[in-house]
Amino acid sequence: MKKGKLKFISRLFLSMFDFRIYPFTQKEKLSTAILYFIKLTLFSSVILGIVFFCFLFNKSAEMVDEFEKTVPEFNIVDGRLETSTSYSGEIIEGLFMVVDGTKTSANISEIVAGLPDYSKFSTIALADKMYYVVKYDEETTQTLPTNNYDSLNTTNKSELVKEWKETNDSYSIKLIVLAVLVVSVFAGLLILRIWLLIIYVFTIFIFSFMFGVRLRASGTIKFAIYASTVPTLIDTFSLAVLGKIPSTVTFLEGIILFIYAFYGLRAIKIDELISSGSGKTPEERIRDAINRAQKEIDELNENIKNESEHLKNVINHKDNNGSEEQKNGTDIKDESDSSNNDEKKG
Repeated sequence: MKKGKLKFISRLFLSMFDFRIYPFTQKEKLSTAILYFIKLTLFSSVILGIVFFCFLFNKSAEMVDEFEKTVPEFNIVDGRLETSTSYSGEIIEGLFMVVDGTKTSANISEIVAGLPDYSKFSTIALADKMYYVVKYDEETTQTLPTNNYDSLNTTNKSELVKEWKETNDSYSIKLIVLAVLVVSVFAGLLILRIWLLIIYVFTIFIFSFMFGVRLRASGTIKFAIYASTVPTLIDTFSLAVLGKIPSTVTFLEGIILFIYAFYGLRAIKIDELISSGSGKTPEERIRDAINRAQKEIDELNENIKNESEHLKNVINHKDNNGSEEQKNGTDIKDESDSSNNDEKKG
């Protein structure tokens, strides 16, 4: 690998399938890894933005057809909604709609309370104002009022349907919507990935300490950035297919991070071993490093052995001195006792 010559796609591929990239990236600047992190997040954001965009416009086309069939005729006169009959029902799966020109914003609480449990998203058009209602769970409901009808360019149902279809077919509007989706997803995803990256950094730091690999703070961040490649792609796939990140996916990412931490740190350790040796080929450098390491171990063992022998001699010497002192003390005591006995006899 040539330093600084890897493109984004190459880094993406190597981060997933070649653990040799981890010692390589340790020699690069931290800014290079941060740039890769931003590109990776943008890459995921573009994928998710396109998926959400396709879903939105497919649902919008389906919605306008159903709206045209089921919702009764209405007119907007002097900023107020007038309907021939009231309507309440599900336009498409997950979207409920209420159109009632006989009720006003004073009745909104009553109408929201009467919405069915399955209606997660609802649009309520009353005589004076329109509302959007979002149900997060059985106890949490958020009602968002819009501006009055004076802000609309339409005056009846036919014009609204016509403008709606023109919007769905407009390439410029589609491009704007796609750009807004990508930017919005990028902002949210970047915050999520930075938070997870902090967790990854602490995890890598603990693993490097356990494996005896010394990484600088910048090296730990770089390692965590490249190790987060697979979890980021898994999150992207999960959001694109399921629309959420289940707990099982989070658990799987933890296992993957452990695997990449183990093999990545091992690759760095081997690279340090190769770099410390001398020779023309990697095999020769590894062999030389191993021989020097073995020599250091032998010298260490010899030093330990010598220290052990020296300590043993010191202990034996002290024991011998203690025995002689004890023997001398016994002889002196015997002589003293003999002298005392002689004095008594005299």
